[in-house]
Amino acid sequence: MSEKLISQKPEAWENGFNLIYKPDTAGGSGTSEFLSNFLGLEGIENAGSPGGFIPIARLRTLAEAETLQTRLRKSGVEATIAADEIFNERNPPIRLRAIEFGGGAAKFRSFNGDRIFDISGADVATVIIGSIYQITVESTVNLRRRSGQKTNETESFADEIIMDVYLRGDHTGFRIMMHGFDFSCLGDKKMRIAAANIVLLAGRLSEFAPNAAHVEDYDRCRKLLDEVWGLEETRDSQGLRRTGLGRVEISAASKRSNLVQFTKYSRLQAIFG
Repeated sequence: MSEKLISQKPEAWENGFNLIYKPDTAGGSGTSEFLSNFLGLEGIENAGSPGGFIPIARLRTLAEAETLQTRLRKSGVEATIAADEIFNERNPPIRLRAIEFGGGAAKFRSFNGDRIFDISGADVATVIIGSIYQITVESTVNLRRRSGQKTNETESFADEIIMDVYLRGDHTGFRIMMHGFDFSCLGDKKMRIAAANIVLLAGRLSEFAPNAAHVEDYDRCRKLLDEVWGLEETRDSQGLRRTGLGRVEISAASKRSNLVQFTKYSRLQAIFG
């Protein structure tokens, strides 16, 4: 058994280098077991589908990435190096508010402004669908108490299905979200539940662009992606508040979301597909 890799992961804000693996390049449960043991990854045996791409490591420097790439190759595993910057995840795909199908073509209407993109089925290269979520924890601390004890903490969870569409030769892409999108293009198949409509729209796009790659395994990959790319975490202090009887409280909210992670995964499929 190969010695387990020990490497310090770069911070989320640092420009790192990723090892990208295509599950069907080596194949077999033996490869998954090797990667799980060597890289310390959980859930890799369920991640990705033949023909898709997944990140299996993120390192601080190109030299570290090249060293790992060589070690993997000696074990029969081929991986490609990709710098963080190619994903450009801070500039998400163009959000759409409507799609109009007709005459073998489609019009993509932007959510902000009145931009219209005329698209043919042959233009569409990749369609990715998955679930995004946000966990929000709001806490209040009584500053008058010696221990700074939390007086209240609430947690909320929100999720929705999201779909990205990429054209050939363009890695910017278009984004469709459940809320704020007009599903009238589904005609009499349109349902009252937005989650059902976005799945139906994915099927409609499959008919419109039969030669495009349709990637639907993001949700299955999330455990692995959480280990390699992690979630985006933010914290917002809401300041001091006096509540009477000399009590002073400070409130804060922390949020964890996989939206940026989904964008990176989405762009990965578009760039490498």
